Amino acid sequence: KQWYQRRVAITAGDYKNFFERLVYFAMLVTLFLTLFLGAHTAPKLWCATQDNKLYVRDPVESDISWTHVGHANNLVGMTSLNGKLFCATSNNRLYVRDPVQDNTGWTDIGHANNLVALTALNGKLYCATEDNKLYARDPVEYNVAWKHIGHANNLVAMAGINGKLWCATTSNKLYVREPVEYNIGWTHIGHANELTSMATLDGKLYCTTSSNRLYVRDPEEANIGWTHIGHANNVVAMAGIHVTFPKLFCATQSNRLYVRDPVESDISWTHVGHANNLVGMTSLNGKLFCATSNNRLYVRDPVQDNTGWTDIGHANNLVALTALNGKLYCATEDNKLYARDPVEYNVAWKHIGHANNLVAMAGINGKLWCATTSNKLYVREPVEYNIGWTHIGHANELTSMATLDGKLYCTTSSNRLYVRDPEEANIGWTHIGHANNVVAMAGIEVE
Repeated sequence: KQWYQRRVAITAGDYKNFFERLVYFAMLVTLFLTLFLGAHTAPKLWCATQDNKLYVRDPVESDISWTHVGHANNLVGMTSLNGKLFCATSNNRLYVRDPVQDNTGWTDIGHANNLVALTALNGKLYCATEDNKLYARDPVEYNVAWKHIGHANNLVAMAGINGKLWCATTSNKLYVREPVEYNIGWTHIGHANELTSMATLDGKLYCTTSSNRLYVRDPEEANIGWTHIGHANNVVAMAGIHVTFPKLFCATQSNRLYVRDPVESDISWTHVGHANNLVGMTSLNGKLFCATSNNRLYVRDPVQDNTGWTDIGHANNLVALTALNGKLYCATEDNKLYARDPVEYNVAWKHIGHANNLVAMAGINGKLWCATTSNKLYVREPVEYNIGWTHIGHANELTSMATLDGKLYCTTSSNRLYVRDPEEANIGWTHIGHANNVVAMAGIEVE
């Protein structure tokens, strides 16, 4: 009996230790997934302030700092759609910019008269105006008319989530309505006290208040509480969007696909999938395209796992592949240059000129760039007829070439990675790392 009691006690202790270790291991796995996988996706809250500055922060539910990333002059509303930030200003203009975290410019794309709130939903931009009207327009980057679709009385902020338009009013009430393009009622569902802006991100509703606080709540159509998660000083507009990061992808002789950041130092490449028998690779419209030695053209998403490649047509005898201005371009073994649309089915390639002795090709600054077996670098316009290539510099022992964020990258037969500016002059290439046995490379923005 004593032996049995001791044995049971030891067994219970063992189980306790086992489960403690299991919980610890699960925590480590969660941390790893957060740091490694989560690093490739970056939801961010963006806000514009009364002093014309643009800030960004993570949407964590604690009080953290906002980072100043640019200007946002005279904003009265801001939203996100199709990977872009849109804003309306007090001088009745509508602007757009990329959500990059630096002081890039805003592009004027039309009028936005007397706005008090701006949001996006289901591929449309919506706005409320000082005269209590609700309008909608397409998010095209040129001036088009706004369509009057209903009323929006005394709005101070608006957001779109779960297929509905949400608004906060000067009377501190929260309303929702369907985004139909005719006049219907708004339904009162809760409170929204002293709001100055509202945004949505990852299934949550965020707001800022005149007391300089940031709140979050679930988008339930009921009067539930808002949770205070930090400060938001003097905010006039806010938007939520996922930020992308530039990555270099490469394929190797061993049929593997790797990825790394385009930093100018020697860092490791991460193995993320397969890339069988590649002879060329490029990126376009958020996709990776590749050509193979068995004369096929494939496409895949730039996700950092071993997803499949989809066959979309023929690509006969290619030696180089690139993309520019919405087209795919290739050079072939018989020194010809071709172009085709990037549609995901088999279409003909159009012969547009010569491409003698190419080993790599890239597109940047509206030009096609190529490296040849004689270690020279050339450029030409992407016109669809035969013109000359202009010799502009050297490109020694290249095996692949790619562009990313305004830079030209190349790999060499000596397993090195280089970068240079795309100036049409004979300037040096800077060695920034290793690139072992690379046969093709592409640069792309990924989440």
